[in-house]
Amino acid sequence: MDTQANKPNMTFLHYVVEVTMTQNKECLAFTNQLSDVTTVSRISVDNVESEVKKLSADVKRLRAQLLQDTDNIASHFSGFVDDAVMKVDDLAQKIFNCKKVTTRLAQYFCEDPNKFQPEECFSLLADFFLKVKKAVKENEERQKREEKAAQRATNPGKKNPKPVPGAQELTLVEMLMKEISTGGFKLRRNVG
Repeated sequence: MDTQANKPNMTFLHYVVEVTMTQNKECLAFTNQLSDVTTVSRISVDNVESEVKKLSADVKRLRAQLLQDTDNIASHFSGFVDDAVMKVDDLAQKIFNCKKVTTRLAQYFCEDPNKFQPEECFSLLADFFLKVKKAVKENEERQKREEKAAQRATNPGKKNPKPVPGAQELTLVEMLMKEISTGGFKLRRNVG
């Protein structure tokens, strides 16, 4: 974003997006395909893991209390508790798999797996996706402006309701250059 081009408001990212749009527009579809990255960036895997561990401990404690029941309440809740234990164990397995994938992702990005924070990674990706989308939009707007300017240049007799900034200066400079080249420019000197 800091590398600027000769054109105003054009960065290296704008250039890469412009080239990609002309070469293979489908390459930019990743910004739409991974739109959930923003949502995922707000979820901490460590927090989810600790919540699942707490939930697992609570369910197991409830199961132990029902096993010690003398009032025959366990028979009413045993199906619910068994189902809850299975679901919590499934969640724990999914968290374990998530941690493995996070380690592989850290290695892919050449990061230390012990210090790697996936939510930070996803936040950076989400920010990048937004900047790419913004660059696409700005490139389209700039292209429309350039096309209108080219039409005005090819049709100088046509009235334009909104003059382009700097267009009058350009025509004035062109007129002066034409007068100088034909010899029609007379320099007036003030005697003072």
